[in-house]
Amino acid sequence: MTTTNTATTASTSLRSTIELPLPRDVPADVRQALRRHLYWVAPQIAEVALVERADGPCLVVDYRGPRPLAAIERDLGRAVAGILAGTTAFTAREVARHSAGPLRSAPAADPFPDLVSRRWVLPEAPGVFGYAGLVAGLLEGLDGFLRRRLGRFRPAAVLLPSLTSPGTLLRTGALPEAAHTAHFVFHLDESLSTTSRFAAECIPDGADALDLRALPGTSAAPDAVLAPAACQPFYRTLSDQVLREPVVVTGRASCYRYESGATETLRRLTEYRVRELIVVGSAAQVAAIRAELLEFTIGLLAELSLDGRLVTASDPFFVDAFARMRSYQLAMEVKHELLLSLPFDGSEVAGCSVNHHGEHFGRAWNIRTADGNPAQSCCLGFGLERWAYAVLAQYGTDPAAWPDELRRISDGSSAA
Repeated sequence: MTTTNTATTASTSLRSTIELPLPRDVPADVRQALRRHLYWVAPQIAEVALVERADGPCLVVDYRGPRPLAAIERDLGRAVAGILAGTTAFTAREVARHSAGPLRSAPAADPFPDLVSRRWVLPEAPGVFGYAGLVAGLLEGLDGFLRRRLGRFRPAAVLLPSLTSPGTLLRTGALPEAAHTAHFVFHLDESLSTTSRFAAECIPDGADALDLRALPGTSAAPDAVLAPAACQPFYRTLSDQVLREPVVVTGRASCYRYESGATETLRRLTEYRVRELIVVGSAAQVAAIRAELLEFTIGLLAELSLDGRLVTASDPFFVDAFARMRSYQLAMEVKHELLLSLPFDGSEVAGCSVNHHGEHFGRAWNIRTADGNPAQSCCLGFGLERWAYAVLAQYGTDPAAWPDELRRISDGSSAA
């Protein structure tokens, strides 16, 4: 570990660059997880970059805060060691791949700045965007296409909420597991004095932000949590039921996850739109449908002429449990991701995931099958912005250069 002090502010804050060399054999998914997780070591970490060097990968941390550097280095070292422990025992396995052939119209650079300059992507807040023009049409077209293709599983339509009860997430363990990524929703106390103090003390002069420290009780008991996943609120609707047949539903939801400094273009958003398929039933029923879903996802790449691959994956949240949970998820192959190619930098983005929950939600909500056993579940979620991003990264912003099916999706003429 090396540290370079690059600047000193007028206060006690120090800007430092801290380098954390990694072993050469660290799997690619762990390298990216390290980059995301290290933002949670301290709020003054401005950037975590993953640099590939001749002597191996290295994490470069830009720290701008008042804490002693020795303490920051110690915490960073502990976080890295906790994540790396045992992670080379299992690696992601490629299940299937589809090559779209030469992507001659793929832009050489990230298309995101061009999308913003054309006002097709409209920044609202970090990781939060509105959409217009080509991007809006592509998002709506992709959702309609996916909804129609999911019809082969004969799902019932549901409307999934954007707000979730804290009790729902506590029951299923999403809280406290992912508390650091949650957005909590609250309201002002019902009193004239509170609203008066809000106007007088919570809006700094000339600022476009709020400071609620003058009302410390406001956020003491949040009313709701912005939904971190589309499927979470649905399982509660089946609580205390006995299922005679598998339940299969589909819906679209806006989901929310705070990613700190890892928020980036359309790769990793604070607010994102998801087309979801949820399956609840017996172990055999869920296993059979899950196997179909895996084949279904790779088939979409061929139908849309997109470059990508299906791999086993993991998504643990806790730093101190990362290695253990990642090893379990990869060994048991309970999660698969469809990775879509981004040719401009040779990276990939997860366009969808198939997740097998086992009996987790069945036990949490006392959902049982006809044989008396806890119901099992799985879900398939498509991140619509990521699919649109991959289309634009692989084929550019001129629909005339797109494959026929993508062009029909974008202009709304794909109805098959």
